[in-house]
Amino acid sequence: MNAQETTLNASEHEPIPEPDLYEELVKNQGQPFAASTRAVSLNEPFFVSKFAMEHLVLYEPNEQTFYGYEESRGLWQPLTAATVKELFSKDIKSFADAQGEERIERKRNSRLLTGLMDQLKGQVQRANVFIRDDGRIHLKNGMLHLNVNPPELWEFSPDYYSRNQCPIEIVRGARCPRFKKEFLEIALDKDDIWLLQRYCGSLLIGGNRAQRLLIVHGLGGGGKSTLAELLEKIIGLENVTELRTEYLAERFELYRFVGKTLLTGKDVPPDFLMRKGAPVLKKLVGHDLLTPEGKNSNRAVNFRGDFGVIITANTKLKVKVEGDHEAWRRRLLVIEYKRTKPKIPIPNFADLLLKEEGPGILNWMIQGALAHLLELRERGGFVLTETQKERIESLLAESDSVREFVRTCIKPAHAAERVATEELVLAYQRFCINRNWQPEPATVVEKRLPDLIKEFYSITPRHDIKVFGSLHRGYGGLQIPPDHEP
Repeated sequence: MNAQETTLNASEHEPIPEPDLYEELVKNQGQPFAASTRAVSLNEPFFVSKFAMEHLVLYEPNEQTFYGYEESRGLWQPLTAATVKELFSKDIKSFADAQGEERIERKRNSRLLTGLMDQLKGQVQRANVFIRDDGRIHLKNGMLHLNVNPPELWEFSPDYYSRNQCPIEIVRGARCPRFKKEFLEIALDKDDIWLLQRYCGSLLIGGNRAQRLLIVHGLGGGGKSTLAELLEKIIGLENVTELRTEYLAERFELYRFVGKTLLTGKDVPPDFLMRKGAPVLKKLVGHDLLTPEGKNSNRAVNFRGDFGVIITANTKLKVKVEGDHEAWRRRLLVIEYKRTKPKIPIPNFADLLLKEEGPGILNWMIQGALAHLLELRERGGFVLTETQKERIESLLAESDSVREFVRTCIKPAHAAERVATEELVLAYQRFCINRNWQPEPATVVEKRLPDLIKEFYSITPRHDIKVFGSLHRGYGGLQIPPDHEP
């Protein structure tokens, strides 16, 4: 018989039906139970495979957590161990009822359910499955694909493996005139609005591919915290958690961030980025591997630091540089919010804007996301103006003002030249005052000067510097130029 005859003959018959779930399970795992007049025993792998086929669940081994799929929202949600065991218990009860075998139902105990759950981990294990893709945004009414032109809204699917949803629906053509006019244009110039729009867009995409955190500072009551609150609600409050730098270096703090995409610090104090744990921020946005521990648990979780971070403050912040200027330079974005406190504040302004213009603000952020994806492809990160770069440099210089003073205001001189430590401290204080910087205490300056002067000029302190006839500690071969003399 030739190939053509085979094809024709096959088309004359009904297609062979696929085996049903039960037959497939029996084929792969064997009979579900064995019964005698005295007892019944369960084939546990059968019930584990049955569970895996009937429920959309997965196990993330790095997080040691089960997830179940919520079809109405297109979300994978964490499942507790108790929930998984309860689902197993219900399945076995239903199976026992269908078989008319009460003894199967009576087999349900903690040992059995825990054993089934442990076996399930291997069957549904999916490591690193929730890594965010840079071309899709999970919205209330679908998955927005930005990698096509124009962007397309697709239906939910478990295959997206998304666990972070923006709770706003996309509405084509929706605008946000009040947000722009009353919130942005009266406080920011065009360049900073454009930078803010792209950063907000990066929050929608997730993953923080540019590895930057945003600082927004300005006078109190101008609306900075309202801006952060509005962004929290658009990103989704379940995807956001508070940033607490005083605890970042502690054992359990980072575990709070599992499953989140945005960390926010609102109206933070001036020392917020000078605290012990502040340097960990570089890891939280820099894609470093982190392994936090869960409190009251033996679990340790592995994840990458790819969070969006927004910090608002009423004063300029300083960072805990610790000699790592370049790393901070690559991580920071700084916007100065120039709006003053309105005479008549609007209560719950973030909620009002969200109600009136939520879809419009979302569209504004989506446009920022598209622009950010383009600059990532073409330039590898955020493209900044010279003014925006200078803000970062100024923040770093003020953060390490003693180093900046030694680097820029002390000059090598003839070996006979002498300068006392007291003179250097006074010159440093004048240096800070002229720049409207808060100087470090004199004791801190005196402590840091020897190492910095040795680093820059290879000169060590001496104790024979004469000032008004008495000997003082100081340095030879250095001078303070006239513009910086105390």
